Amino acid sequence: MAHQLNDESAGRPDGVDAAATPTGSDGRSASAHTGNPSPGLLQVMLTGTGEETSDFAPARATFEQVPVKLDMAGDEIGPYRLVSELGSGGMGAVWLAERCDGTLKRRVALKLPLQQWAPGQAGRVQRERDILASLEHPNIARLYDAGTTAQGRPYLALEYVEGKPIRQYCSEHHLGVREKLGLFQQIAAAVSHAHGRLVVHRDLKPSNVLVTADGSVRLLDFGIARLLVADADAEQGADRISAAVHTHFGARAMTPHYASPEQVAGGDATIASDVYSLGVLLFELLTGQRPYRVKRGSLAEIEAAILEQEAPRASSLAEKRVAARLRGDIDAILGKALHKNPQRRYQSVESFGDEIARHLAGMPVLAQPDSSWYRARKFVTRNWVVVASVSGVLVAIAAASALAIWQAQSARREAARAAEVKAFIASIFNRAVPRTGEGGQYLAIDLLTAASVRIETELSSNPRAAAELGIIVGESFGELGEPAKGERILKLAVAIAEKEFGRAHPITMRGKVQLASHLKHPDPKGARAMLDEVITDARKQLPETARTLQDALSSKGFIMSKASPSDETYAVLKDSVLVAETYLGPNSEFAIQNLGLLANTYGTYGDRREQLVLATETLRRAEAAFATQRPNRALLAAERYYAAALRSNDRPREAIPILRRVQDDQRKLDFAETGRVRYAMHELGLALAAAGELGEAIDVQKRVVEFEAVQNPYESDNRVIAGVPLVNSLLTVRRLAEVEELEKRLAAVQQRIGNEPPGREYARLNRRALLLSLQGRFAESDRVALDVAKRVTPDHQAHRAGALRIAAFNARMKNDAGASLAYLDRVAAIRLPAPVSIQHPLVDSAERGAALLELGRFDEADAQFRRCRQLQVQAQIRLSPRVATCVVGSARLALRRGQPQAAEKSLNELSDEWGRLNPGSGWHGEALHWLAVAWAQQGRHAEARILSKRARTMLRSSNIPYLRKLVAR
Repeated sequence: MAHQLNDESAGRPDGVDAAATPTGSDGRSASAHTGNPSPGLLQVMLTGTGEETSDFAPARATFEQVPVKLDMAGDEIGPYRLVSELGSGGMGAVWLAERCDGTLKRRVALKLPLQQWAPGQAGRVQRERDILASLEHPNIARLYDAGTTAQGRPYLALEYVEGKPIRQYCSEHHLGVREKLGLFQQIAAAVSHAHGRLVVHRDLKPSNVLVTADGSVRLLDFGIARLLVADADAEQGADRISAAVHTHFGARAMTPHYASPEQVAGGDATIASDVYSLGVLLFELLTGQRPYRVKRGSLAEIEAAILEQEAPRASSLAEKRVAARLRGDIDAILGKALHKNPQRRYQSVESFGDEIARHLAGMPVLAQPDSSWYRARKFVTRNWVVVASVSGVLVAIAAASALAIWQAQSARREAARAAEVKAFIASIFNRAVPRTGEGGQYLAIDLLTAASVRIETELSSNPRAAAELGIIVGESFGELGEPAKGERILKLAVAIAEKEFGRAHPITMRGKVQLASHLKHPDPKGARAMLDEVITDARKQLPETARTLQDALSSKGFIMSKASPSDETYAVLKDSVLVAETYLGPNSEFAIQNLGLLANTYGTYGDRREQLVLATETLRRAEAAFATQRPNRALLAAERYYAAALRSNDRPREAIPILRRVQDDQRKLDFAETGRVRYAMHELGLALAAAGELGEAIDVQKRVVEFEAVQNPYESDNRVIAGVPLVNSLLTVRRLAEVEELEKRLAAVQQRIGNEPPGREYARLNRRALLLSLQGRFAESDRVALDVAKRVTPDHQAHRAGALRIAAFNARMKNDAGASLAYLDRVAAIRLPAPVSIQHPLVDSAERGAALLELGRFDEADAQFRRCRQLQVQAQIRLSPRVATCVVGSARLALRRGQPQAAEKSLNELSDEWGRLNPGSGWHGEALHWLAVAWAQQGRHAEARILSKRARTMLRSSNIPYLRKLVAR
């Protein structure tokens, strides 16, 4: 383990605290230089053996005159007790510590300055505290606490990071170039975050970067960073800061080998300085050496090298097997980052990180001179075409043209193929027939449809071109949200590609992933077998096949998640996220999509808190990458995942405006009612229903069912998934004829596709039991519900609770309140995995309150209804049939207490809702009955008699004993 130090560290043999033993210039521990145990960086600095220091040589003379008092384990510093020293540096020491004041139990890394300060050090520690408090990022070690002891000694309590210095981590894990670039992207994200908060680090170097066991980077030690602007509330602050940074400690607070030319020359550190230091850090990670070679290593010699020498190409200093990987893009990227002129470097760390992401994704990098040859070569390497609109088709043509030119220079046979590909793509436009009635437009979907038909006939003599174009066209249908239209051409193209190119060729693998995505509903076993084959082949060809691999893993995880997920399911989905983050970038659309799918899977199977955590991170990344590109597909998907998590966590009203915007933007992006529009509508319908907006929810859910039937040419569980929310909403408003007709259709679909997962079966049977109950067929309802309660497996206890709730409802509807309470007691005894949605305790409180009310236990009933109303507000549910039991029960108690006005308002709203959603039903009659009682209590007898007569007509037509009983009152 290691933590916040200013010096490079090597691991102890026992692996306990890698940072506790500072290293000398030869890589051995500092004690090897002196013969003394663990002297710390101060002694190394005094003897001149340490290469990385917090300051230049002038600091040495100042500190030599400062007596040092050593802290000991067990000492108390403010509210902390020292446990063990992690290491020491030029500014002080870092201790593992724990709170000793009886509050929060947390181990921290406690950073302590020297007990007798050198001039200016107090201000520096104060600045570090202020700066760290403004930074909160997953790749920056967090500041938990800061203060001073009673004696005025300052301390900083920081996140205790269990990790190893990045150079040591890379060496021990034998990381390749791509993996090191992935770690660097995390560093860049952290520094970019700091720059966004007007903070420059000024001392970026390998020893300030730790890597945890799971591969997460932590950036340490903002102790010599400076704020770019002064405090807004003190105009004089700017002058104080300006003066401070030009003092000897402020202006020269840096490590020689990693300082930028402007820092060495005595100028201010800026964002460009951090870009330069990051360039040196990356250079060293990739080559094992620093850019400038000096003979003696004196300060003057180092300064001269930084100011005068041009940084060599990284490939010229790397080992032979690594050098080939660095030639070209990496040499150019590092050359730009290490330019002597700050204006010629990357203008932000974010753009530096984006350049790395472009390289990892196989895209042209900005540091390279632009040329057709270079772009054609990158196109062939990444083999990626996205056709998301007519403009996307134009990009495809340009890329294909460059590809054709390059191939023509390679071989005559490939030249013929390339020429045919080029001519074919151009002919797609030449033969396009514009749509009528739409301003003479033709859309990308029209071009692709025409192309897919022609590929089969016109390219029969060039099977390789037919295969490649067929896969591009099939993939593009998916990009446009119309995957079903590409299935036929994909099947043909994959078969040709496997014959012409071979199973493990990138074109073949890419086509198989796309085809498996189409087959995952009608043939999930076949799709999974195809994906397993691709995953095996793609892993062997990393990093070139990273995009294909993450696609295959994501699709496989999706298929596995359709059944009850296992640990393997989550492992596959997490692997898809890791591959995308490592090779394509954490803020790439692929990493964002995969992380969102993982979040959604957690939510589907009950872990709502983890769903919200991951969905929030998904949205954060998407906004960081694509917020300025709206409407953007990855951003819309992230917002949809986040809205689903809000709904699952009982925040549906917050989700609704997000989903309305997603739906509208998705239409703008796709120019049609695509599958992606349907997904947004599906989520919107769920959120509306959860919030009690049942009228609009039913309208939206009906459109989802209609679109699914049109968009999917074959039956799959998607048809069931689209229909179930509508069934539930119709059950809530008691429109039983519609429920019965739709349930028969869904059951028939499920029977034809087979393989009904246990959870879906139990849910279907519970819906059937509730329908039978609402039809007054209580004996049948009880048989179905109690059978479910009896045979559910241990991992489906939520369905058992649902079945017992239906049995409790049946008993109350039969006017047996005692039996209803007994069933509800059985529900309460079931221990469900946390966290449980508020919806379930809300229903339980309402039903228990209603049963207690029937038994005359009014105070207990009142307590249950109060809880129900509190949960209603907490769950963001408007007054509607979703909470009818709670509304009616509370109103009845108010009438009993002689408070008709209190009852009237809620009963009026409820009866209006029933009048819109199910007029004339027994449930509408129930609300009108109690509203008539409220009017009568207020002396409005004539109106009450008219209303009561209407209510009785509705109640008499009901076959529910509980409702019919109201007529006899």
